[in-house]
Amino acid sequence: MKNGGGDALIFGYSFKYIGDIFKKNTRQLVMIYFFLLTLLRLKKYAPQKYSISKAKQIIGYLKLNVNGKEDFFKLWGSTQIAETFSRYKAVGHIIFAYIHALRNNNIISFDNLNLANDIFSEDVQNALANFIDESVYTLSSEIIGYALYVQHTLANFKHKQASESINFLYLPNKMCRKFDLKKIEVNVEEFSAAEVQQYINRNNNVHTVRHLKDEYNL
Repeated sequence: MKNGGGDALIFGYSFKYIGDIFKKNTRQLVMIYFFLLTLLRLKKYAPQKYSISKAKQIIGYLKLNVNGKEDFFKLWGSTQIAETFSRYKAVGHIIFAYIHALRNNNIISFDNLNLANDIFSEDVQNALANFIDESVYTLSSEIIGYALYVQHTLANFKHKQASESINFLYLPNKMCRKFDLKKIEVNVEEFSAAEVQQYINRNNNVHTVRHLKDEYNL
């Protein structure tokens, strides 16, 4: 995965090796998840504003409340967002699908975000790394289904004025037909009026303090 991010998720590595990568790169992989979740929401509810740069901007606004105080810990800086997206974008749909399946089956949760480091807690890291748990194998069709949906929905789509699109490492059609793999729709929240005002219609870099739970109905 260090050489671009693509091959390690698809070709020839042991589950333990991949699990170690997930455990060591939790912050980056969770960012990819929320990044693609943002793109899905833009594509469905604000296609006229859809762009990679808009998603980067929105992700840059997300902050965690620290101990319920007015101090806030920023999750990802602009440089980290750009570098992480560049590194993992080819397999972003697979990263997204894996994390989304774990969330959907209550194996991983982002519900308790009172502390800045909760999202990167040992429990979250272990859940992401737990490829050898039999319960994860039972999610394989769901994971692939979500990945196919994201691939179908976002690949090569861009607003006419946008300069960048996503080119995923495609899951082969031949394999999908052979194993009768079907895409599974990812249900995403519509943007609230506050989000539209603060993020969607905003073109500057003024950061509005919001709690992550407010943004993604966690």
